[in-house]
Amino acid sequence: MLSNRIFRFLTIFVSALPLFASTIEYPNSTPDAVLAVQENTFKRLGIQTFPREEMDGFLYHYSPGFFSPFPVHSYIGTFGGLTVLRIEGSPGQEKVFREIFESQLNPDSTLYSKSYGKKIPGIGPLLTLVSPALGHIYAYSYSPFGNTLQTALSATSLLLTDAMLFWVGSKTFFTHSIDPFDRGLIATSILMGGFRVASLYYNFRAEERHNRVVEAGFRFSY
Repeated sequence: MLSNRIFRFLTIFVSALPLFASTIEYPNSTPDAVLAVQENTFKRLGIQTFPREEMDGFLYHYSPGFFSPFPVHSYIGTFGGLTVLRIEGSPGQEKVFREIFESQLNPDSTLYSKSYGKKIPGIGPLLTLVSPALGHIYAYSYSPFGNTLQTALSATSLLLTDAMLFWVGSKTFFTHSIDPFDRGLIATSILMGGFRVASLYYNFRAEERHNRVVEAGFRFSY
């Protein structure tokens, strides 16, 4: 059915994000010391993690809860005499956690001095309803989870997707003209409305991650 196809498209577009990985070496720390820093960091961020079966030589493997705003996996082990922490997460998150862990293990370093302000609740959802691209820009601008190029590229892709959904939904079955206010109105409303509902969740999670990091008092080098 058409409704099922629309739902699958929106689910795949918003949810099927690639995982990125970052590996950190700690020559002067033990796996237990790195684990203690990780547990303290996750506690400050309100992240509930669950121990998983060790794999690929790592001593510890933790994954987040299903509804966690931080979908990151961590692996801690020893390789070649070095303690290694591997972080896997969605785009930008592995960079943030790398900075957080390194700053915690080097508390006297002056490198990590950059702080960010909180996002104002309510502004992001309103912007997302107007355009998912605007909500995305608000969520990732002036945030450790994004940078100017990534934010611009993602916002552009969201604008193009919104335009494509408008075009597809507004085409009638009997002509090749654009008619969003007649038979294409329902299809346009379903497609663009569904896209906004899915984007609301995605952008809300991005703002929640940002504010938790800010409230925890973490600082960054960028």
